[in-house]
Amino acid sequence: MSYTDIDRVSARDSGAIQLAIAHLDLPEYVRWSYAHRDDLADTESWQSPLWNFARLLKAHPELQDGSPDRVLVLVDEVLASWSDQSDTDQRWIESFDVNGAEDAHVELLSIWGRIRYVPGWEPLEQAVKRALKERLQVITRRTVGYELFVSVAGWLQVIMGDADILLPCEKLGAHLRCEAMTVSRYRRWAQDDHFLRLIKPHRFRGGRGEATTFRFDTAQFSVLAQSAKREE
Repeated sequence: MSYTDIDRVSARDSGAIQLAIAHLDLPEYVRWSYAHRDDLADTESWQSPLWNFARLLKAHPELQDGSPDRVLVLVDEVLASWSDQSDTDQRWIESFDVNGAEDAHVELLSIWGRIRYVPGWEPLEQAVKRALKERLQVITRRTVGYELFVSVAGWLQVIMGDADILLPCEKLGAHLRCEAMTVSRYRRWAQDDHFLRLIKPHRFRGGRGEATTFRFDTAQFSVLAQSAKREE
């Protein structure tokens, strides 16, 4: 699949983001993200033009866990490589409504760690990925799988900020490679251990089901509390 084919699809479609990640090398993906930086404008219109560009960049697995200074170097290299624009500073000015590259660099460094919602990835998928990388040290460990579950729930709360979280048994069971009933038991244990607080139980209303919602006490883990504060 060519860059031209992928370029026709809006970044509002999460599938397009995954398609771009799968078929474009990293410099091409930066170029694609630049071209589609305005596609996400309606989703978070209160943010600056550079915010949506950074969100698209952070969707790439090679950049999600990378330092923002590496991202800056990569973006500058890509902008400088375009033959139709020799003045990289001017490219930043025209594209992101800043006074120059320095202002853009400072803004990107500032916002990189505050981006919670990575387009193209569900919050639960992001939480699982982060939990596998930074597993919490749970005193009441019970089992290895339970510790991973608590880690996922904790990081999901950081990602969701001041919002209730969903821990669907079947979907999370697929991620954790266990039965849905096992996840249900994890959820009960986490409530008994005072990690999770039940906000709204599952119920049917008007022929439609409403999912169980929770809140995770991030204050019990310093790494979560610090991350939540950093991403406010």
